[in-house]
Amino acid sequence: VDEQKMKVLYIEGTPRWDFRFIKNGMRRDHGLDPAILVETELKTRAAEAGVKVPETVDDWATYRTVILGDCSPETLTTKSIESLSEAVREKGVGVVVLAGPNQMPHAFEGTALVDLLPVRARRGVAGYDAAAFNPFKMEITPAGAAHEALRLYDEPGRNAAVWSNMPPYFWCAATVRASPGATVLATNPSIEDRFGKMPLIAYHYAGKGKVLFVGTDSTWLWRQNVGDRFFYKFWGQTVRFVAKRDEKEGQKSWIEVRPLRAQPGEPIAIELMAFA
Repeated sequence: VDEQKMKVLYIEGTPRWDFRFIKNGMRRDHGLDPAILVETELKTRAAEAGVKVPETVDDWATYRTVILGDCSPETLTTKSIESLSEAVREKGVGVVVLAGPNQMPHAFEGTALVDLLPVRARRGVAGYDAAAFNPFKMEITPAGAAHEALRLYDEPGRNAAVWSNMPPYFWCAATVRASPGATVLATNPSIEDRFGKMPLIAYHYAGKGKVLFVGTDSTWLWRQNVGDRFFYKFWGQTVRFVAKRDEKEGQKSWIEVRPLRAQPGEPIAIELMAFA
């Protein structure tokens, strides 16, 4: 019922599997207006399309959500990172950081990006590989079970069952612990130290903006046997969760219905937010 589109910028290093499916999902999402930037295309198609890495606060602020993939410091320069940090804290721009084995986030030690992250990464370590016979599993925390980004079903029991049966993965970023004030939504229970289970998905508020970290490059595996049902529901909800607040939203009326689908005779809740 709302034809307004949310502007999203996705910067990626190489066209890995997660990138391919996220890109396609965002382009099919009628509520998003995505701009895609891949390092390998910087000097060709992206330049022709007029898409470039923002360098100023105002440039970043034209987007409501920014997704940073496995891009290098050559693309995401110190100047760009510092202006992005200011845009998040002062303008409320939302950021999703999708870790990768080549650059993100270990290649950005000593930059302003480290302070933006809701997790603390181990210095000098890109990530951990699981043994072929003992892959990693994801474990949702109580906070994650109730969070809107990880809500695949409205029924808590059904939602928890789906996450517990997600396909295993074989790589994760080398995080140590959550940043002070951050909320951990999912952990890797296979790796544990004095801080507890290793955080895999976490978010926190950075000034006026929100930053969410995804510590694996294998969310595309969630498509196994079900297509985009779970994979893009997570990503679509995540992009909207961190998004910069629209200044015009305060002057809109809207209706929320839970659950979104119901059987005859099933109780539902309808809530109306009426402006003026």
